[in-house]
Amino acid sequence: MPAVEHNKLLSKLATTPYNLYINSIFGSVTIANANNTAFVSPNIDTFYTYGILDIRYEPVVITIPPIEENRYFSIQLLDIFTNANYLGSVSNRTEGKYIVAREDWNGTVPIGIKGVVRVPTSVVLALGRIQVFDPYSDNDTIAANLTKAASFPVQTLSNFTGDAPPYDYVALNWDNSTINYSSIAEDADVEKFFQIFNYIIQYQLLSDTDKKVLKGFEALHLGANVSFNKADFTADEWTEIKEGAKEAKIDLLKAPSKLAGGWTISPDNTANWGEDYVLRALAAWFGIYGNTKEEARYFISRTDEQGNAYNGSSSNYTITFASEPSVKYFWSLTLYKPNNFFYDNTIGRYGIRSIDNITKDTNGSFTLYIQHEKPSDDKVNNWIPAPDDNFHLAFRLYGAIGDNDLPIAVKSD
Repeated sequence: MPAVEHNKLLSKLATTPYNLYINSIFGSVTIANANNTAFVSPNIDTFYTYGILDIRYEPVVITIPPIEENRYFSIQLLDIFTNANYLGSVSNRTEGKYIVAREDWNGTVPIGIKGVVRVPTSVVLALGRIQVFDPYSDNDTIAANLTKAASFPVQTLSNFTGDAPPYDYVALNWDNSTINYSSIAEDADVEKFFQIFNYIIQYQLLSDTDKKVLKGFEALHLGANVSFNKADFTADEWTEIKEGAKEAKIDLLKAPSKLAGGWTISPDNTANWGEDYVLRALAAWFGIYGNTKEEARYFISRTDEQGNAYNGSSSNYTITFASEPSVKYFWSLTLYKPNNFFYDNTIGRYGIRSIDNITKDTNGSFTLYIQHEKPSDDKVNNWIPAPDDNFHLAFRLYGAIGDNDLPIAVKSD
């Protein structure tokens, strides 16, 4: 699933209406909103930048500009299975020029290069996050300027050294089909799912374990650039394939979770999945492109203190904090609909951030109000609008310090 879901964003970026140039990085100067559906569970804290790095033939060089020390930024370099390496604040790969190369590259590092980042893929998604200090106005021009393509220049290594390119370039092809995971047992979705997998997997440098696992699926015609068509299977075989896909989705939902005080915590191996096939598939479904624990910790809550699913049509909720969570950079609490996208509401608010004008008591404690109807004026600053339907909550802590025990939402009516 992560490879197919990953291809979904790559293909969107590379085709109409985005038409992103290969080996370039560009961004958006708006915080994600209810219209953003490029990938699930976006944040409300940063500008995003996007880039597709084609290193099939040679590495690329990315230039990181000067950025204030107190502004979090990262460029998450993702492989096909959504494992990540980084340039940015936490990795201490800041101002300078960096080579991004395949793990098997053994070329010479030229003068002027500050470091080399190796990735197990030939096609890299460069997903950037730039902290925004003032999301409600145009005052944060520094963050806005960093989303421009010229801010993070990308060039091939041969262009950097002034040498002739060591290849005849062949363009990448993309399949921008959208898979309907809610109906994965339907013929068209199952067939397209595995066709996309067989295409995109050619760009991943597989581990020995990955190769062994994939070899076990040869009878199902799974593998790099292998033809996968319904017509190649008997009716009974196709029924078994569909049932297997359906059961796999059910089994994913049964995967064990790490809990703390009612919150599900992001796994310690987030974005360093290795061969943890279940967790990386689950993450791709509910919150693809999560950061490593060094960059950020994620906490998810789907039920109140009584174990009942959150629902804005039947209940109001509150979360009371004795103090703000302890972080180096920032925190936010975001509300998502069951499909992992934002709830479109009249005030355009999808959560509460540490930079927001939160109403606090004199001792520093504060209460957040999560409900469908607008609360009284004295509570509006701390209100997170909820749909008249089910929803869930996501807490992000960037540069988390300590364990940060989080309170759980309780019914307030």
